[in-house]
Amino acid sequence: MERDRINDKQRQKIAFVAPSLDAGGAERFLLDLAINLDRSRFVPYLILFHHAGFFVAEARARGLEVVVLRKRFKIDPWNFYQLLKTLKQIRPDIVHTQLGGDIYGRLAARLLGIRAVVSVEHNVNPRESRTMTFIKKITAPLAARLVAVSSAVQEDMARRYGFNTEDIAVIYDGIDPDRFAFSERPARPAGTPITIGSIGRLVPQKNFSLLIAALAKVNFDFRCTIIGEGGSGGALAIGLLSYTALHLRNIEKLYRWLRENPDAVKMVFDATSAYVHVKHAEARPGEASSLKSGSDR
Repeated sequence: MERDRINDKQRQKIAFVAPSLDAGGAERFLLDLAINLDRSRFVPYLILFHHAGFFVAEARARGLEVVVLRKRFKIDPWNFYQLLKTLKQIRPDIVHTQLGGDIYGRLAARLLGIRAVVSVEHNVNPRESRTMTFIKKITAPLAARLVAVSSAVQEDMARRYGFNTEDIAVIYDGIDPDRFAFSERPARPAGTPITIGSIGRLVPQKNFSLLIAALAKVNFDFRCTIIGEGGSGGALAIGLLSYTALHLRNIEKLYRWLRENPDAVKMVFDATSAYVHVKHAEARPGEASSLKSGSDR
């Protein structure tokens, strides 16, 4: 028992600050990072200051401590106070911010005297408001380390915030290959369409328009399934339906199915001949091939 207390004191507490654990690639990476930390060295906490999200049940099932707060307004002093209070109770050695948690997380950590702050940028953000860019720029010095998940994101951060690229570390997202292991299957029967799949929010940044334009030019039979949700869903559906060769399933129904089935993403990969990754700029090297779980013979 005494040894356990000593080990607990030796382990470093890491507080991950993010808006939520909604179903998304960056959120998935954050969860995987927390899950795979060496528990003999680190004690992870997830602080979600806006709402819970899709992955919270899995996080708790994997033994992670999750604190869910509620942000009611764009500028919510009470929400910031609750975050400050939570961090004070946890007393983390490291505060890890991302996905809009940078401003709140950096300020709260500094007020509590926590200097080990790591801020991670997951996306190229061409549509970020000037106000948000300005606030993130002036609070960036509160972080001990700025991290980008790719060189494209690093360059975007340097351009938008006026930083030197040398001051931004690039650490690529990790992928658990066991979740997408290659599976043998029979060759595709002659005369059947090639199946193509892609998953992502239906927003311009995901660049599905490039996939649509490319498929309009091919001269082979195929069926493409795109799973996602977002404000541009209606417009995207209209664009897809203008190409008669492209088969589009009900987007909302598929996304609901994706949310309700933890293995849904792997099932999509297993059912397709090719997974296509067309996101703008920040696609990680080898990401699409790592996700590929089968092939035509």
